[in-house]
Amino acid sequence: MALVLVIDDASTIRQSLRRMLASTRHTVIEAEDGQVGLALFREQHPELVITDLVMPNLDGIETIREIRRAKSATKIIAMSRHSVESGAPHLTAAKKLGADAILAKPFQGAQLIALVDQLLEPGEIATNSLSPPVANTDPILEISDPRLLRLYYYWLERKGNRRWPTRRDIDPLDFGYVLGNVMLVDVLVEPLRFHVRLHGTTLAKLAGYELTGKFLSEIPIADFRNQVIKRCEALVASGDRMVVHQDRILDGRSHAYEALWLPFSDNGSDVTMLLCAVIYDCAQAGERTTAPAGPLRPS
Repeated sequence: MALVLVIDDASTIRQSLRRMLASTRHTVIEAEDGQVGLALFREQHPELVITDLVMPNLDGIETIREIRRAKSATKIIAMSRHSVESGAPHLTAAKKLGADAILAKPFQGAQLIALVDQLLEPGEIATNSLSPPVANTDPILEISDPRLLRLYYYWLERKGNRRWPTRRDIDPLDFGYVLGNVMLVDVLVEPLRFHVRLHGTTLAKLAGYELTGKFLSEIPIADFRNQVIKRCEALVASGDRMVVHQDRILDGRSHAYEALWLPFSDNGSDVTMLLCAVIYDCAQAGERTTAPAGPLRPS
């Protein structure tokens, strides 16, 4: 068990990392920028610092520089979004300045935990091996496209302290920057069926068919239809959020896509609607994307 300092200006990312690290019996302290982080570092002497690189007041590069100037043996993991804010050069600089390891966002929770175990002393690794495996059900670290990340923050904001938001909590005009890539699916029961309330214009054009007002069972491509229905059934059963990275054949060509699935409930106990936002040929496949102007944009 170790004391870990997490520095990131995005509170949602700090909370996600806290949950993951706490599940492996680490104690976590948080800071919203490098200035606050350095104060905590000097006061509490953590064994490990996990820091974002692009932050206000004092960025991660200067934070790492100051920690190494203190001749501290504290291990450092630097992280930054690879396709936004020039993340790759920042990570390279962080490594040269003394970061023990670097992580490009998005990354899997299991990647982080494995890296933490590698950096800590053998005694710490042995202690952690007694704890159960980490189940990373929060997709925030797996989202690559900035539009999907912004949409996910919007969903979290509307959800509040509840497990799910309701349909009435959202206004499609609030996410007009991605609305053409959104599908809203009503969940009908007895028997379980999926009715498409909205099939975004971009998705309909790419697919070559329109689903608004129809059921998912009417998707004309059998393999894809079965895959989507099974995914919806699993999400209704679990109530989880999900990020999917896959390829799909459209117009005879393979297109990489990233999909974010988000559940809603109008009764507080069952999933009654699913929102799916799909970005084709996204940054995950090598094409750069830029986030639209607006709040809730992490580094």
